[in-house]
Amino acid sequence: MKQIFKKLILILPSILIISIIFILSSQPLLSLPDIGIDFFDKLLHFIAYFILGISLQFSVFGLNKNLQIKHSISIVLIIGLAYAGFDEYHQSKVPNRDANIYDFIADAIGLVVSTLLINKIKNIVNSFLKNQ
Repeated sequence: MKQIFKKLILILPSILIISIIFILSSQPLLSLPDIGIDFFDKLLHFIAYFILGISLQFSVFGLNKNLQIKHSISIVLIIGLAYAGFDEYHQSKVPNRDANIYDFIADAIGLVVSTLLINKIKNIVNSFLKNQ
């Protein structure tokens, strides 16, 4: 039972982050504060998907701690990019929102940059799951 609980701890953040992204992208009038940065919304996309990429890495290694790095990167990018695409499509159906290729690109860059930490995350997960 302890193994299942530890794996659940590693998977839940991804579900939570995906849920938060979905809720925010479902808002018809989401106004951002003006902080003087022209690309602030793209920065938020980058940050959200960077965090999603990190959480997906924890999930992937939580499900299979022995997965090779190249396979885990592929899985994280496929899931993350698929969700980013779905999110943009979803926003196109929300009143006063639209799909934006530049948002998708910012999402993709956030996911790719997150994979630079994959060795560190794999070590953290292996250490966390060590008692299995």
